[in-house]
Amino acid sequence: MKENKNFPNLLRADMQALSNRLPLVESLGNHRVIIENHAGIREYDPLCICVCTCGGHITVKGSCLKIAVMTKFRLAITGHIDSIHYMLEGADK
Repeated sequence: MKENKNFPNLLRADMQALSNRLPLVESLGNHRVIIENHAGIREYDPLCICVCTCGGHITVKGSCLKIAVMTKFRLAITGHIDSIHYMLEGADK
C-alpha cells in the first residue's frame, strides 16, 4: 500500500473544520451518512431529511430514511441513500 504523505494535513484540515463549526459529512456507502456540527433538523420524513448547518443546510434523499443517532454535535442517518446535497443560505435554488 502506498503511503499518503498528505494524510497529516488532511487530518489537520478536518480538525480545523470542526473547530470552525463547519459541517463535516461522512458517507458510508449508500446506507449511512454521519453529519457533525449540525444545528438541528429542518425536515424529516422517510424520503428526505434536511439538516440545518452553520451557513446552510444539507439534504439527504432516499428511501426508508431515519435518524439512527442524534447528539448535540453528531447526527447519523440510515436507510437507502440516493443523494446528499449541500445548500448555502442565500444561494439560488
